[in-house]
Amino acid sequence: VAGEPGEFLGEQAKAELGAHVLPLTRALEISATIGNETQFRKEALYLEALSLSLSRHRYTPLFAGYLSASYQTRSIPADKVTVGVDAVTGQPKVIVEKDSALVEQSLVQPRGSVNGSVLLASGARLTAAFSTDFLRFLTGDPMPEATASAFGQIVQPLWRGAGYKATMENLIQAERSLLYAMREFVAWRKDLAVQVASEYYAVLQARDTVRNNWADLRRSRQNVARERALDRKSTRLNSS
Repeated sequence: VAGEPGEFLGEQAKAELGAHVLPLTRALEISATIGNETQFRKEALYLEALSLSLSRHRYTPLFAGYLSASYQTRSIPADKVTVGVDAVTGQPKVIVEKDSALVEQSLVQPRGSVNGSVLLASGARLTAAFSTDFLRFLTGDPMPEATASAFGQIVQPLWRGAGYKATMENLIQAERSLLYAMREFVAWRKDLAVQVASEYYAVLQARDTVRNNWADLRRSRQNVARERALDRKSTRLNSS
């Protein structure tokens, strides 16, 4: 906190009563963290970093999967199975007789799948998927039924987008753009520090200039008063 204001400031000295003295280090810290231009440049650098992250994300393995299940209940007529004799062949055969009674049957059917894909540096994209379907009756026939399938695919461009250079061009350009943005941001922060320090010392210099001018004015007034006093004394001596 500032002490007693200087007399050389005149009426403006009251504005300094209780004012906080800001050191240069704190001024540099504030200028580097607060301000419209500072925020704008930070956001621009952050956007370049996001662009690089997105470009790298295209070359990382991507996995996805889902799981679902269904449950249903249905009523079916009960069947009576008997053994009889075929009238034509005379051989025994199974005879299914329909009954009026209904049997409630419940079943659960979960489904799931997992798939993944990866983009290779040659421009080829490798895709693989695995899915399964499981069916189980909760009443009636307890035997489960399951089916599974696997799928694989690789796509290699032969003309457009083929080759290492064409595939990695976006990633390399994103890395260069981020590097250029970081260099520009660091250079701007150095320029900002020089500017703030120059303005800070310019204020101190202006204050010292006002103080020196005030001291010169006081000395000039004292010299004028001394000269006038000497003149009056010399006049009295001459008159006597």
